[in-house]
Amino acid sequence: KMEIVTQILTIAKYALILLLVFVAVKAYEYIYVPWKIRRKYLKYTNVKMVDRYYPLLGDIKVYTKNAKENKFIQQNYIDAILENPDIDIYVAQLGQITRVYP
Repeated sequence: KMEIVTQILTIAKYALILLLVFVAVKAYEYIYVPWKIRRKYLKYTNVKMVDRYYPLLGDIKVYTKNAKENKFIQQNYIDAILENPDIDIYVAQLGQITRVYP
């Protein structure tokens, strides 16, 4: 009986380690990589992004806010270009995906 309990505990330990590794990889993919890309693009003065970083959602949070206010979904792009005509590129982050709009 002790051997079975020991085997079950060993399997549970390895399953927990596997789960922690999986969570760490997904956090790296969905939180750290988009944050790093955001830092890279914000160095340039001719690049515009949303003012705040939203992990996992990205610009989707801004799009839903615009939709609730009965605005065009990407109204923030238009407003940014009208406010500052020197903007050459608008970078949007949609979760893990980064899009560059010229």
